Amino acid sequence: MIARKNVVIPAVTATFLTAWVFTGSLVTGLESIFNASLTAASELFSIFLIIALVTALLGSLRALGADRRMVEPFRVVMRSGHSAFWVLAAVTYVISLFFWPTPAVPLMGAILLPAAIAAGLPPESTNCHCCWF
Repeated sequence: MIARKNVVIPAVTATFLTAWVFTGSLVTGLESIFNASLTAASELFSIFLIIALVTALLGSLRALGADRRMVEPFRVVMRSGHSAFWVLAAVTYVISLFFWPTPAVPLMGAILLPAAIAAGLPPESTNCHCCWF
């Protein structure tokens, strides 16, 4: 990386140079910068929409108190920090198999994490000594 503090300028420059060398046209090189932004935006907007909807659904679960009822079966299993860690890992794995992991895993973690912390899991992941690998 040319400038580690700011990745945008090297990325835009690399996009421009790649398109310019590939097509041989300076105008196409400039056009590729804008096309890349539009392509990235069209891909990311759907992701943002899904995350916003799942977050809204989580808010409605919390307003109804259903998030606490969903966690009750897991509280029985989460008796210590070690078991809470493994329950979180297993639930995260299963959810990522069936749902799109980007919004589902953090939101499920937001629901289960308070129960895991109450069971003894350290809230900071850097201080978690549940696994020794």
